[in-house]
Amino acid sequence: MFTCSASQKSFGQILNVNNGVKKILQYSKRELVGQHLSKIMPSVIGEYHDIFVRKCLEKQDLEFAERKVFSKDKNGFLIHMVIKNQILPIIEDGMQIIGLLWETPENKKVFY
Repeated sequence: MFTCSASQKSFGQILNVNNGVKKILQYSKRELVGQHLSKIMPSVIGEYHDIFVRKCLEKQDLEFAERKVFSKDKNGFLIHMVIKNQILPIIEDGMQIIGLLWETPENKKVFY
């Protein structure tokens, strides 16, 4: 699980990660917190991710469906994952996005 900012001034900034994300992506918490979410995405996706999320927020499509995505680990390898996001309104900071990430069952067969 991770949380990231959806406020104007720090949009996409990683605020927290749990041990599961650290283990899968092979980053320490210190290496991820404060970085932009695109750090854990393939660059072709990361370039457009903020645009996509901002459009969802503008449409007030606050519930993102569970979907399969690719993440990028510390060594640059792609990991096939499932993600489900939830928007949390935060009084002090606007909004935060919670992302639940887990590896797809077929991932180990495909990438390792």
